[in-house]
Amino acid sequence: MADAKNPYLLTMASFVLRMAVVMGAFYLILNLDWRYMVSALAGFILARFYLTYKLKPGTK
Repeated sequence: MADAKNPYLLTMASFVLRMAVVMGAFYLILNLDWRYMVSALAGFILARFYLTYKLKPGTK
């Protein structure tokens, strides 16, 4: 990303794309049943916490 001509645009485009994928998946799951949505949201939050813990700078 350091070599990008416009790193801000690259960061924002990445954020928007990832958010669209996640929100689209949650929308499709929500149409099935609210219990699926709750379990998907819980899994998403747990995965986020786990990856944040594992990938923080300075840890291997």
